[in-house]
Amino acid sequence: MGIIILNDIFKYEHRKADIGKRIKELRKRQGLTQEELTNRLFDIAPTKERVIGQTTVSSWERGVTLPPLERMIALATIFDCDVAYMLGDYSKEKKDSSDICDMTGLSSKALSQLLRYKEQYPDYIDSLNFLLESDNFEDVLYYIYECDNALRYVGMLRAVRQKRLKSIDNVRDYTPDLNLLNTINNGQEKANSCKLNLSTQFGFIVQELERKVESEFNTSKEG
Repeated sequence: MGIIILNDIFKYEHRKADIGKRIKELRKRQGLTQEELTNRLFDIAPTKERVIGQTTVSSWERGVTLPPLERMIALATIFDCDVAYMLGDYSKEKKDSSDICDMTGLSSKALSQLLRYKEQYPDYIDSLNFLLESDNFEDVLYYIYECDNALRYVGMLRAVRQKRLKSIDNVRDYTPDLNLLNTINNGQEKANSCKLNLSTQFGFIVQELERKVESEFNTSKEG
């Protein structure tokens, strides 16, 4: 959960606003109101007097005050993250996740999806491993990248054209920009070509899977 020395909490005083934003973001992600969060906090770490109120949580989230260490630990339990994440020591919710994202370049969402697949659909992991190990997967990534760039470029050009059309007061004054239209068409053709190549590459991956299964079946028969 991230190890924090008690006295170290004071060095985060200047980060109160950022810490407050992170607490608010995590609370909303959990679908909790400030009042519901105070109830959860009291359930985890009850006090003799119920001194935690909605105004206290609001004060944390607005960066006016910092939660005491025991509340930070309770918040981390509720939000399922490391204390150090709330304190802004690293950008991912858990240190292991932060290290993995740093090493692979994966986004937090991509990593969360992978972990969810492993937990909810463990049978899919072999399929994912096969896809990543496939000789054709690099080409799939390439065409996804190229398709994404082409679609973004076309979208940008269409936005430019739309802006020009809106600036025309009289339709009779409109003269089509043939160069722009040709560039849009060429970009769309490139995107369509990438889509076709993607389908082809996925077809190759399916063929590769067929060969793999056939090879394993033949090996088991020989054994």
